[in-house]
Formats: sequence, C-alpha cells, structure tokens
Amino acid sequence: MSSTVYTRSSRPARPRSSLSRRLITGVGVFTVTALVVGTAGTAHLAATLNTVKRADTGTALTPRTSSMETENYLLVGSDSRAGADPSSPDYGSMGDEAQAPGRRSDTIMVLRFNPKNGEAAILSIPRDLWVPIHGTGKSNRINSAYTKGNAVLIDTVEQDLGIPINHFIDVDFDGFKNLVDALGGVTIFFDLPTRDKNTGLRVTQPGCVTLSGIDALRYVRSRHFQQEINGHWREDKSSDFGRMSRQQDFIRKAASKAFEKVAANPLAVPQLLKATLSAVHPDTSLDLQSMADRLSTLGRADIVTYTLPAKPDHISGAGDILRMDPPDALPLLAFFGGKLPPSPPSTTTPSTTAKAVSPPSAAATPSGAPPTSAPIGVVPDETARCG
Repeated sequence: MSSTVYTRSSRPARPRSSLSRRLITGVGVFTVTALVVGTAGTAHLAATLNTVKRADTGTALTPRTSSMETENYLLVGSDSRAGADPSSPDYGSMGDEAQAPGRRSDTIMVLRFNPKNGEAAILSIPRDLWVPIHGTGKSNRINSAYTKGNAVLIDTVEQDLGIPINHFIDVDFDGFKNLVDALGGVTIFFDLPTRDKNTGLRVTQPGCVTLSGIDALRYVRSRHFQQEINGHWREDKSSDFGRMSRQQDFIRKAASKAFEKVAANPLAVPQLLKATLSAVHPDTSLDLQSMADRLSTLGRADIVTYTLPAKPDHISGAGDILRMDPPDALPLLAFFGGKLPPSPPSTTTPSTTAKAVSPPSAAATPSGAPPTSAPIGVVPDETARCG
C-alpha cells in the first residue's frame, strides 16, 4: 500500500527549536490535575477529593512492583452524551444520549512517566485502529472496546499493543469545558479562517483566538478541519491524525496556562481544583495526592509526544479503518512497553503537501530520552506568540 499524503498547515512547517520544546509544560487535564492537587491546601484538598467520581476498572490494571518503576497511565476522553444539556450552546453539534447512545472513547492516550528522571512521554492511539477486542474473539475499532467497559479497553491495549497499564483516568465532555473556562480560556493562533461543520467550530478572523470551553471542545474534537484558502474551503485530509496533533498542541497550551495562572494567583487554586476534579474520573487505586507528589516535575519537563503509526484501509461492512504500521510502530510500542527509546527523527522540514511523517525507528545505541515526533496534519504555527 502506498504512503498516504496528508495536508499540512497552509504555511510551511518550521523546525522546532530547543526553546519551543522547553515550553512544552505538561499534558493537559492530567498535568493540571497534578498541579492543582499538589498546590491545594490539605484540609480543602481532603474534602474535595472525597467528591471525585472513580472509574471502575475491575482487575484489569497491572500493579507496579516498585515505586521507582515506570508508570503508564491510560487517558481516555469520553464521548458519551449521557446527561447532555439541551440548553448548552454545543448541544446541536454534539447531540444527546438518544441521538448517540452508549459510551465512546473520543481520545485515547498513554502517558509514560519515569520517576527515576522525571521524564514523560505521550502516545496517541487512533480511535479507528483495527485490533482484536479482548474477550470477544472479534476485531473492531479500538474505541469500541470502551463501549464494553474500562477493563475491556485496558485489556485490549495491553493485549494488542503490549503496553502495561498501571492507572486509568477518564475525562468527560462537561468536565473538559469547565476546566478550560476556569482557566479563562486557552489561546490558539489561527493563520486562516477555520471551520468544522460537524463539531460547530468556526473562526472567522485569523490571529490569536482565546477559545472558551465549548469552542475548545469543538476544536480538539475536529476531524473535518477546514481552512479557507484563496476563497475555497480545504479540508485537512489527515482526519484523526490531524486531530490528535492539534489535541497534543492544545493540551500543552492548556497546561502552560494553568501553571501561569497558579503562579500569578495562588487563590485561583480552589476554583481550578474543583473544575479539574469534575473533569477526571481516576481508577479506584489512584491516590491523587501521591500522584501529584510524584509528578511535581512534569511542569518543567520536556514532554515528548508520539502518534501510533497506522495506515488507512477499508473493510466491507465496517467502512474506513486504520491498521497499525508494524515497522514504525514496534519501536514505539517497545519503548512504552518498558524497553529502550527510539532514535531521533529526521530533521527535514516538511513541505505544504508532505507525506505523513512516521515516528522514528529503533537505534542500536538509543539516546537517554525519546525525541518528539513531527506532527501530522494542520497544526498551529508554533512561532506565533499570542498574549
């Protein structure tokens, strides 16, 4: 099968500088959780933590054998419409439980944290990845495992990708919106008018745009991301890959905003704590206070992000799906599974119609930390500074 050609940003992509990489300060809701829990007062924290809704994972999680062993957190963005408010401005584009019944994992990520050196990395898993679903004897899109329960998704990731999962955190729609609003919005640079008719995203004026919780959700969920170029709307053909690249960029900016907000106004912590903990549903074994202590260095870490390499395919009766690309995927899976990191990626600057950039292959002598994968699809211009 030939390589798929993806549309990158309307502007030529620029190589990331070491400075911009150092500005990667966290991993969104997860990192914000660690931050605000770590800075909240003890009495207020104890009372608030008791209100956290926990996720049932059964016996699926893999316990660590040592406190210094690498931790893997499975982070899932819930696509459930249960409890959707008809008066909400995004109700028309998101629908309700009757229109879209059941649970779906709109976003699946694995965060790998090494307590020995404080390094962290994220692997985004395409939701349309075609894999055997644990306990069913059948294959399907990996996000269908979530509809059968958290434990089935955990077991499927461990079984098919070889990544042990130590903890699980579910992030829901309303919680995500509340968190972004508590931050005062998150600012993204748009170089062109942008829209997605499916999610309701619409940016009419290019420049720095501060997204509210509702608009942020429309942005990070966008799979039909379009830009107006020379009077014509052109869609980012990378679909789920582009969406994951934009999600990774957004959660870095959200985490950075949270660190700035707490540093400038410690009194904002209680409000952020309430919004954050309404967004996350951790497994019953995860001690959020201990997690905050362990991950206290994440805000200063150079977080590297990857997208699991996959190629498009079509299955009769199932439609368009993605199949894992083993040559490029196996080194990444080995790293997230507890083995050595992959080698540095190519430094070639992609053109405006570059082919998909695959994650790097394994090296005979790997570096001490994994490098950042080049993003796929239309992503914000990293050289643009807002605010």
